Order: sequence, then C-alpha cells, then structure tokens
Amino acid sequence: MPPVTDTPEVSAAETHFKLAKALQSEGRVAEAAGEWIAGLQIDPRSEPAHLSLADALLELKLFQPASIACRHALMVTPESAAAHDRLGRAMEGLGDRTQAIAHYTTSLNLGPGDRAISRRLAAALRAEGRLESARRVLEALCDRNTRDVESLFLLAGVLGEMGSTEEAVRRLRRAISHQPRFPEALNNLAILLRAAGQTQEAEVYLRKAVGIRPDYAAAWNNLANLHVELSRIDEAIQCYTKAVSLDPAYAEAHTNRALALLLSGRFEEGWQEFEWRWKQPGAVARTLAKPEWDGSEVRGKTILLHAEQGAGDTIQFVRYARLLHEQGAKVLVHCQESLRSLLEGVPYLTQVFSGPTSGAEFDVHAPLMSLPRLFRTRPDCIPGDVPYLRPPAGSTAPEELASSDAFRVGLVWAGNPSHRNDRNRSIALSLFEDTIRVGGVRLFSLQLGRTPADEQWMREKGIIDLAPYLSDYAATAACVQQLDVLVTVDTSVAHLAGALGKPVWMLLPTCNDWRWQQKGENTPWYPSMRLYRQTRLRDWKPVTQRVASDLRREASGNGWLKGD
Repeated sequence: MPPVTDTPEVSAAETHFKLAKALQSEGRVAEAAGEWIAGLQIDPRSEPAHLSLADALLELKLFQPASIACRHALMVTPESAAAHDRLGRAMEGLGDRTQAIAHYTTSLNLGPGDRAISRRLAAALRAEGRLESARRVLEALCDRNTRDVESLFLLAGVLGEMGSTEEAVRRLRRAISHQPRFPEALNNLAILLRAAGQTQEAEVYLRKAVGIRPDYAAAWNNLANLHVELSRIDEAIQCYTKAVSLDPAYAEAHTNRALALLLSGRFEEGWQEFEWRWKQPGAVARTLAKPEWDGSEVRGKTILLHAEQGAGDTIQFVRYARLLHEQGAKVLVHCQESLRSLLEGVPYLTQVFSGPTSGAEFDVHAPLMSLPRLFRTRPDCIPGDVPYLRPPAGSTAPEELASSDAFRVGLVWAGNPSHRNDRNRSIALSLFEDTIRVGGVRLFSLQLGRTPADEQWMREKGIIDLAPYLSDYAATAACVQQLDVLVTVDTSVAHLAGALGKPVWMLLPTCNDWRWQQKGENTPWYPSMRLYRQTRLRDWKPVTQRVASDLRREASGNGWLKGD
C-alpha cells in the first residue's frame, strides 16, 4: 500500500491550524477560533482541531457553538474522553448539569484517572445537591493520592455542607499540612472552627490567610465577622472596609459593614450602606410598576410598604407606617401571612395583605427596612411610641393563662436555627432551673419547634405549653397580653411584646444584633423592654440567675415592671 501523502487541501488546513495555534498561544482567542473554523471547513476529520476550537469557544463562553464542536469531534472519534469532558463543560455553561454529569462520567470511564475531570464531576454533583456522590468521587481521588491538596480542599467543602464538620476540619488540616501557604484552605478552616466555637484558633488561621494573600477580600470579611462575634466592633468595621476596598462590588461585606456601623450607633452611614443588602447573592428585590419612595412629600398619596426579612423585622419597622399616616398618606402593608390578622387591626393602615400585589393600587412603595434611612433615623430620634400594636378585638387567651392568679411569666428560649447567629442567641431550657424555683411564679412556654428533651423538661417542671394556641401572631399577641412579663431570647416574640408595650426581658449574647446596641439595659425601640446582657460569650448561667433574682423581687411585689 503506498504511503499516505498530504493533499493540497490538507496542507491548506494545516496552515490555518498552525496560525490558530499561534494566535491562541498569544491570547487572541476569537481570531484563533476563526482560523480553526477555516481549517476545519477544509479538513473536518481532525479531532484535535475540533477540540482546540471547543477550547477557544469555551474560553469565549460561547457554549452552544462549543457543544457543536465537541459533537463534531465525537463524530470523528466516538470514544474521545477529551471530547466528552469538553462537552460536559459546554453543557454546564448552558445550564444543563444533568448532561454535564453524564459526559464527565463517560469521559472518566473512557480515560479514568484524570483528576481535573473528576473534580469537575464532583463540583457538578455538588451543585446539583448530590453531595454523597460528590463525596465518593473526591474521596477516591484522595485515596489514590493522599497529598492531593486540591481534592482534599474540595472534599472538605462537600463534607462541611453535609454537616460532617469534624471530618471537614480533618481534611483541611491535612491539606494545610501539605501546603501551608494555601489561603483558601486557611479561610475555610477558620469558618468551620468559628462555627464550632473555637474562635481563637479561627483568628490565627484568618490572619495567616490575609498575611499570605493581602488582597483576599473574603478572608477580610470573615475576619471582620469574627471580630463582631468577639465584640470588637471598631476592628470589624476596619476589616469590612478593607474587604470592600479590595472588592468594591462585594455586597455581603458592604451589608455586614452596615450592620456593624448600626451596632456602633453610626446610623446615618449604616442605613446608607444597608441598601447593599439587595445586591447580595440570593436577594430578590421586589419589582413593582410604581416608583420606590424617595422620602419626598406623600400627602394625598398611597404608599405600599412591603416586608422583606423576618417577622420580627416587620413588627419592628411597621411603626413607621404611623409617621406616613400622620403625613397624610394612605398606607398599605404587604406582610407575612402569619402577621396579617394582627396588622389588620392597626387603625392607621388602610389595607393589609399577604398575597400577590398585582391588585393593589398605590403611588409609591418602600421596603420596610429602608424606612429608617428615608426618615433619617438616629439613635436619639427613634420613633418609640408604644403600644403601636394590639391584639385583635375579640381575641382571647387560653383559660389556664387568663385565669391564673400567680405571677405569669412567658418563656422563649430558642430562635430560628437557620439564623446565622443562632448558636449564640439560643439557649438550653434547662438553664432556667433557677427561674423554676421562684415562688409565686407560673411559667408558660411560647416556644415553637421544641426538642424531645425540652418537652420532657417542661412536663417535669410543670411549665404550661401555650404552643397549641399560637396559630399566628394575633393569637400569640392575645397570650402575651395576659403575661406579667415575657422572658425571651432575641426572637420575633420579643418584638411582639415590645410593640404591645408589655414588659419583656430579653437575654442577649455578647455578639448581639445591631438594634440592641453594645451596652445598656434599655432600648429606645421598645420602652417596656429590659436587656440582660452576657458578659462572656456563651456563658448564659449568670444571665439566667439575674433573671431569676429579678423575678423573685417582681413576684414579691417589689419589682419595677409589674404587669397590669
């Protein structure tokens, strides 16, 4: 058989291919893609050229043409592992992770052992929520090479998301032992350690991370978060400021900085910075046909106020509706369904609803948590007139609460576990042991979402369970209205009691929410509220002992917050 010789067509194609390769090496990717296409029009049988074209198109984020180039490569070489890998990347770019996972898997079956493809497969599986499958892929990589630092790092991320914190920490420590100057691993290890309460070690790793990589904005943000937890607010603001100087579009750091500014009492700066909350990943700003209110004259206009975060935030900031009403506006409120029946009884609200806003007629709108900025609220001019909420007419409390002749104390000891500071703000019910022993006191639980241990402790201690009656905030308000005092951690029920003007004693961690400021027993947001502050992080026993002591005085008739 005579040897194969280049035809003039093949030679012409090679000329285009050589030029494409040169252009691609110089970073002139779009021009290179044109040359690959020109060469392939002459010689469509070159799998390497199809793959190189796919590489160029992937770099240009032209995912649909890239997928076509990959399929052409597979027509030439049906069992090309490289083509399936690139096709997987193209399908991910097109938003089809299911197909991407299938092609990555095929690629690995055709050419097993490629770590980069395995990592891409694991990342796609993780993004799809298939954490166990992602874990198996990454563990296989780590088993084959115990010094595979990148795979150890990725595996730790998956394990952390699965809740296997200790194992995630172990994997990150191993990665760092092999590569000590790995700022991303140092940062992630610090996040896990901080969540586990190991704040001192977490700070060491974060300082190492920013020392190795001074432009690491995320690590500066996390170091600032740690400062907040340790009540170093000035240092936190400095670190947040550093993070946003490195990445001016870093919405999370801007929002965190806003909260730190508010906590320090710098309201004017804080409210302005707080508008960055809408740019955080996952934030969904309400898009309405009418303009957002800018603080201008509202007399004769209808304004729609809409809730945006938790029920406690809605309760706290709906107070501004009265100011708008006094300025001559009609005020509509869109709120959580659980608050609707409570707010419907507010006389200065024209309409309250929780469903679609499409049928509402209004001139301007505003998110509730933007109102302090629009009203230029400062610590010395917080609208603190209470009560501004009341239980709906005709609402009644359970007989065992309404008829009790003892000193009636409500208890709430835990908030929403998904809250980012819940590990610090929620406490164990058993810490109220001293309160149980106070004579003349009857305890009522307003806690939802209790654990079996809580249930047993309540039965043993004779705490009356009001949870079956708490169908919404109107029903909860009727119960709170009958209490002599509510003792609670920082939850929405604390806001409710404050808005009702009822005595409420709130237990605060050292790293408390911005609205309670950094010191003092009182708050201008709710004049009937008393703040019991930790003096040492996560040490609740002295706090609950002070509560028990004050309840003892209160029950004996010598207190200052005796209810009506």
